[in-house]
Parts: sequence; C-alpha cells; structure tokens
Amino acid sequence: MNSFNAMRKFLFDKVPVDIVSFEEILNLFEKRLVKNLGLRIITLNPEMVMYSMKKNDSSSVMLETFNKADLVVPDGIGIAIFLNTKRMSGIDLIPHFLEICKRHNKGVYLIGSTDEVVKSLSEKLLKTGINVSGYENGYFTDFKPSIERIISSGATFVMAAMGFPKQEIFLNELFKVKNDIIGIGVGGSFDVLSGKKKRAPEIFRNFGLEWLYRLLSEPARLKRMLVLPKFALLAFFWRMKKFGE
Repeated sequence: MNSFNAMRKFLFDKVPVDIVSFEEILNLFEKRLVKNLGLRIITLNPEMVMYSMKKNDSSSVMLETFNKADLVVPDGIGIAIFLNTKRMSGIDLIPHFLEICKRHNKGVYLIGSTDEVVKSLSEKLLKTGINVSGYENGYFTDFKPSIERIISSGATFVMAAMGFPKQEIFLNELFKVKNDIIGIGVGGSFDVLSGKKKRAPEIFRNFGLEWLYRLLSEPARLKRMLVLPKFALLAFFWRMKKFGE
C-alpha cells in the first residue's frame, strides 16, 4: 500500500506501480527520513514483473512484497510506456536521496556488490560529506549478522545491491525487525556510482535504450534480457484482451 496520495495502477491486474512525480518521491523520502517513519521503495523493471507472475512460492513472496511496499516506481522503460507515464530510474533517484541524507546528517548503510566496489563507493561518499554508517559486500547467505550490523550502525537509509530477488528478500527480513528504516534495492548501481562502470550515454537514456547499451557492453546479459520481449508480448496481448472487453 503506498504511503501517500499517488495513483496506484496494476500491471496485468496484479503488479502494483505508483504513478508519481520525481519531486513527490523526494518529498516523501525526506519526510519519512526526518521523522524516522521508515519507507520501503521498489524500483520495478520488467524482469521483476515477469518473475512475480510465475506460479511458485518465491514469486508469490515477491508479488506480496511489491504490494506491501510503500512506493513502487516504474524503473523499466517498458513499464513506463505501457502505463503511459514517466520512467523513474533508481540510478537517477539515488544521488538525490543521498544528498537529502547529507542535509539531515542521517546515516547510510551500503550492502552488496564486491568488497572492492562497496569500499570504493563508501570512500567516495565520505569525501562528499555523506555519513556512511557502514558497508559490506553482498556475498552471504545468512542474513542475520548483516541485519544486526545495520541496526547497530544506527543507519537510517539502507541501499541493498545484491541483485533481484536476493536484495528484496534481505530487505523483507530487515523490515521485520526494524520498520523505521528506509530501504531500497539498487541492483548493480554500486558499480556505476563507484565509477567502476560507466552509465549508458545520454543519447541511449533519452531514447529509453539503456538496456541496449548494457547488452552491447556486457553480451553475457543476453539471457537475462530475453525477458524484455516476453514482457512486450504479454503487454501487447493484454492490451488486445482489454480492448476486446
């Protein structure tokens, strides 16, 4: 259930997406941060949508997670086009979130990626005056020690970069014991934020083709990218079905 008066739509009558402006997202983030009210943010892409629609237990957990989240924004260009709204990219939101944390001197915890990348990002953020309460890599299976470290650190904002669905499962467990925290799964964003990898050039971003740039840069992603035409086909036939009703 969303936390404010955003219009919540449902992809294929199942997967929630909040139609909200960039400014409204930042305002909600700051309000929740300052008042220590907690906030669960999902940056939704087609891979996550298709995963949550499978008929198995783990997919059901993800669909429930999306529906319980305070804010679900359309990160994938395909979702934005299907819902006729503007894409809200996590990688664009994160710098603003961090600046708000800096302004209010709130602690940030970085969890995920490799030791090298997360340490590099931590050092980079510290140099800009951001209060990094702690950091660690994402290569673990026992969530409890990491959750305990986050709580002990006093961090208010947690960015989990472990990839989907692990990062969402981890944040589910964290919120069970500390629901006044702000948490967001950020996928591979630490690589870009730390400077290890370059983000797609602006021309790719302007045309919604970041996925193509990533594929050209990392051909090994092809298997994962196959979900995109599947999503597009589902969206097409869904539109046809609704048109005929």
